[in-house]
Amino acid sequence: MLRRIIYKEIRAAVRNRQVLFFGLVVAALLLAASAVGYVSYAGHRAQMARAQAERRAEWLGQGEKHPHIATHFGTFVFKPKTGLSFFDYGLDAYTGTSVYLEAHYQHEFMFRPAQDYSALIRFGELSGPWFYRCCCRCSSSFCASGPSPRKRRVARCAWP
Repeated sequence: MLRRIIYKEIRAAVRNRQVLFFGLVVAALLLAASAVGYVSYAGHRAQMARAQAERRAEWLGQGEKHPHIATHFGTFVFKPKTGLSFFDYGLDAYTGTSVYLEAHYQHEFMFRPAQDYSALIRFGELSGPWFYRCCCRCSSSFCASGPSPRKRRVARCAWP
């Protein structure tokens, strides 16, 4: 019985051009969000690798020093990006991605992009989860409410 209901609903959705149109729009926007996320992810990883190589060369270029004195010189360390960071940015904009390590002093994470943005950053950046959270809810409710008034109008027209 459940299979019949599912099959009937899928067949009705395929017949309804509005659902197909919204499905294509949702797929295109999700693909665009993923592409933008991947470009941002690749650029951030390249920038982080370049900065990490520079800091490593600076650390090794200190010469021969006592280890305690070398730690007073300090260096930057960077939080690595995970594989799914191109899809969901996480809290990197709020927590930062690099910290300066120095002996006897604890620094906070630096370079938080949220500090440079306006308050609108709290609503989200263009990413896959944001898209699902905001746009898919609206389009699904719009598609679900569309056929009901049409059926009533057809039923009214059938009566004399």
